[in-house]
Amino acid sequence: MRILATMTGFVPARENFDLTEELGKKLEHGAAFIEFPVEIITLDDSIPTRNNVIYPLAEMKIAVERERLQQMLNTGVFLSELEHPDDPEDLLRWTKVDRTNVHSRFTKLWFEGNKLMGMVRTVPGNGNLMAKAILNGELPSFSIRVIGKPTKRDDGVIVLHDIHLIAVDWVTYPGNPTSYVKSSDVYKLVESPITKGFQYPLLKASGEASPILREMGISEDLVSVGKGVYATLNDDYKATMESVRLRNSIRNSSL
Repeated sequence: MRILATMTGFVPARENFDLTEELGKKLEHGAAFIEFPVEIITLDDSIPTRNNVIYPLAEMKIAVERERLQQMLNTGVFLSELEHPDDPEDLLRWTKVDRTNVHSRFTKLWFEGNKLMGMVRTVPGNGNLMAKAILNGELPSFSIRVIGKPTKRDDGVIVLHDIHLIAVDWVTYPGNPTSYVKSSDVYKLVESPITKGFQYPLLKASGEASPILREMGISEDLVSVGKGVYATLNDDYKATMESVRLRNSIRNSSL
C-alpha cells in the first residue's frame, strides 16, 4: 500500500478530555456536548472564495446583525446541517434548515478583523454524528449558506450584496480554505445547560415571524445564478444566467 500523506503532531480529541465514564455516558445520551470555536469565513474584499464569490466584510456585518439571525442565536436555534442542500437552485429548500439533518449549532458569532468566527456546540440528536466524528479524530469544516443579490465583475467574479445568512453547515470541503478546526486543543466537553439552569438574553420582538424572502422585501420572481446566489429576473441577468450556471457546473464536476 502506498502512503500518500501522513499526519504529524495529531492529538485525538479523546486525549484532550477528562472523559470519565460518567461524562462519556452523558455525552452518549445527550446530557453533555462538545463545544469549540471555529473560523467561519475570511472576508477579503479583493480575493474570492473557491466558489468564485466575494462576500464584502461590511455586507456580512449587516447580515450578522439582522433581527432574524440574532433571535435564532439568542434562542439556541441557529442550527447547522450536515452538508449543504443538494440543489442550491431549490430556493425553498436552500432557505430552510431540516432538523432531521442537524448535528451542531452556533451559539455566538463575532468578528476578529476580517474573519467571521463562531462558537459551535454539537447536537446530540440524529445519531450525535459530529460528537462521534470529533472523538474519532475529525477536525470539522464549515461553510456559509446564504442568499443575496449579486454583481458580476468583468473577470467573472460575483460580489454579493444584501446578504442573508441562512446557516453555517458542517461540510467536507469548505468554500473558504481556512474554515475548519485547526487543532483538537480547542475542544471542550461541557454538561448540557439544562442540568445547571440557563437563560438566553431577553429579546424585544418587532414585526411578525415571516419567511426569509418576505423579510428581504422580495416579491418578484428570482432566478438562481448558482451556489445559493439569487437575482431578480430581469434583462441584465437573463443574458448572464446560463454562462454562470455553466461555469458552476464545470467547477463542480472538476472537484
